[in-house]
Amino acid sequence: MPIRKKRIVLLVLIAAAAAGGGYGAYDFLARRESPPTDITLYGNIDIREADLAFNVSGRIESMQVEEGDSIEKGQLLATLEDTLYRAEVEAAKARVEAQRAVLDRLLAGSRPEEIKE
Repeated sequence: MPIRKKRIVLLVLIAAAAAGGGYGAYDFLARRESPPTDITLYGNIDIREADLAFNVSGRIESMQVEEGDSIEKGQLLATLEDTLYRAEVEAAKARVEAQRAVLDRLLAGSRPEEIKE
């Protein structure tokens, strides 16, 4: 092979090696300088549970929160069906009115017509 062809082949190989090395250095620096945008982590989270106590029992009519929601102290969590309790309140109101009528009659005193009988 003539010397001139050897020089050309040598220059082409040097240029290819420089280009490959330059790209490798650029790629290495680019990866090192920019942190990854997505990170996937695996682990366990401890679940905190609380025992709840209620003054009355009943069926749940509506839920105000869902599992996993954060809540604050005093926040309404659910509404109980109140049909039975409303009926009890109405019955108590009727008893109060009946007793009020008895009281009014006693406070009015006896009429002379009632005394004659």
